[in-house]
Amino acid sequence: MKVRLFLFKWALGGAFLVLGFLTGCNMPGPAQNALVISQTQIAAQATLQAQAIQESAAMTQQALAVQATALSEQAAQNVQVATQAAYLTQVSLYVQQTLVAQVAGGTPVPPTSVPPAETPTPVVDGPSPTPLPTVASPPLEERMRAAKILLYENIVRDVLPRYVKEALDQGGYTYVDAGDASGYFKAQLLSGTQWDLVIAAMESRQVAQGEFWGYLNAQLDQGTAVIIETWNLDDIGGNSAAPILERCGTMVQSDWHSPPLNARVLWWLVPQSPIFHQPNDGFTLISPDVHWSDDVGDLLMLTADSNALLLAGISANSPRKAGTLVSCMDGQLLLQTFSTHDYRHDDVVALWQNYIYNTLKAHFESLPVGR
Repeated sequence: MKVRLFLFKWALGGAFLVLGFLTGCNMPGPAQNALVISQTQIAAQATLQAQAIQESAAMTQQALAVQATALSEQAAQNVQVATQAAYLTQVSLYVQQTLVAQVAGGTPVPPTSVPPAETPTPVVDGPSPTPLPTVASPPLEERMRAAKILLYENIVRDVLPRYVKEALDQGGYTYVDAGDASGYFKAQLLSGTQWDLVIAAMESRQVAQGEFWGYLNAQLDQGTAVIIETWNLDDIGGNSAAPILERCGTMVQSDWHSPPLNARVLWWLVPQSPIFHQPNDGFTLISPDVHWSDDVGDLLMLTADSNALLLAGISANSPRKAGTLVSCMDGQLLLQTFSTHDYRHDDVVALWQNYIYNTLKAHFESLPVGR
């Protein structure tokens, strides 16, 4: 801009020199000189005004360019802010989904535009905080030893040793012993006590047992584990025992009457079942020690849609029929249709200990902690 002003002054000086030269040569009069001076001034003033207009236009264009640049930068910043806001929104949604999924046990799917956030490693000054104490649930074995158990073993008047009581005593369990007092047993079943296990060893041929089946079925409804020994289901299976047989998916195949000694051998139909291995192992029922004659029990079979397991029977190759021991209701109900005193003492006591241990275990595993 200074260069233009210099050139303009230089041109103006040159014009005055030329004018003076012409004036000197032509020697005009005063009026003519005044006219020339006025024209020259007008031309100079017009030139200056044009130059000012050009400079003003240039400055205006420059200001507009600066303003346009600022607006462009502001727009870019607005876009960046909007992008960052969208990114933070997606991150927030992802974190929220992650927290919800952690509570529900699932795995959230991160948004495609947002990578999973890395968990920062906390910097802790000083000693680590002491975790709050937690109340641990009692071990399963401890809960089983403290179980509420009711025993009815009706062979007292038959002057037979009590194998089931012996199994409980050797296992270290506490229990309410009704012996063969059927009235006391009934009173305990109807007392409102929340039993963990009820054992009804109804082996005696001298004592009626039909009425207890309804009470035992009610115990199953309450979540109690139940072990039943019986010998005359062929007589009561269609009556008082029918609800339990139905819920177990089991039916009476036939009466087991006066079998020869070699036909009393019992085979494990599910050899891997814990009933034959925990806590005792290595025993069998292949050596009968006969006490009862004539009606020695019943043979069972599974219904078509049954989920029960025949665990023992008189035929090693018949997993769904000719059974004498059945497990159902996820191991919380055991039904034995052979007679305990027809087999060797040590073998039967070991088996009854396994009955008690495994039905209690199934019972407590099905319950919430604290029940």
